[in-house]
Amino acid sequence: MAGMRYTIQQRVYLVQTYFKYESARKGCRKFRCQFPREPVPSRQAIHYLVNKLTTTGSLVDKKPDRERTVLTEEKLDETGTELETLPRIFLL
Repeated sequence: MAGMRYTIQQRVYLVQTYFKYESARKGCRKFRCQFPREPVPSRQAIHYLVNKLTTTGSLVDKKPDRERTVLTEEKLDETGTELETLPRIFLL
């Protein structure tokens, strides 16, 4: 599912279809009929969604964690020292 993003409506449809027919393959076929202009997900993608729902209780993508950076006095001093020792670096 990393390559294609499906809407929440499409994800819910895929999971409901999977549980109704107990088949990812049938889910692919039904998805093609319901959303004819969208690329059909793979069976692995459907299994991934079902697993995600059963383990997390959600079909929403998790936002990626990122480390928040903070400019401290120490970092500011280090940067100033580096700029003084490397005169070839120009700030634009």
